[in-house]
Amino acid sequence: MKCNDVMVFFSQITAKSVSMQVSSVDMDFLSSNGYLTVMQKVDYDQGMAELSNLNQKNIDLMNERMTDNSEKAALDGDIKKTHSITYLFEDKEDKNAQLEKIEQDKDAISRTEADIAQKETAINELIKKKSFFDRMVPINGVYVSLTGPGIMMLNDLNIRNYRVADREFF
Repeated sequence: MKCNDVMVFFSQITAKSVSMQVSSVDMDFLSSNGYLTVMQKVDYDQGMAELSNLNQKNIDLMNERMTDNSEKAALDGDIKKTHSITYLFEDKEDKNAQLEKIEQDKDAISRTEADIAQKETAINELIKKKSFFDRMVPINGVYVSLTGPGIMMLNDLNIRNYRVADREFF
């Protein structure tokens, strides 16, 4: 494969409209040297199925955050009540009940915050995966995308194409 052909192929991948036919040997070469990521259609479809409910998960997480924030506000209100002057005049049983309720609420909020943090991590991983899948382009029954070295090679070929266009890419 000539350098000019590689440059055209990489450019078409970045433009997401591959019209050039590339042999499987050349695809294997580009993939094994780290310029391309090649994914089978089955794996691509499975990954897209995992990503299909990303928006709903994000909405659910936002709703949980809002609920958590309202619970925190209610807890802050309860804590402020324990610092008021009227709290000093309440009997011991009411004071203990209020303090126990505050501790229970603090525990519930900390569990909720841990759950939210775990869900945020999972959503961030899905967002990274979606970004990867968004760069994929179908060609010859597989999906391909440029890797970091592939993007750098495309830039190098764009700059040096007038000197290396007719040379073999290796």
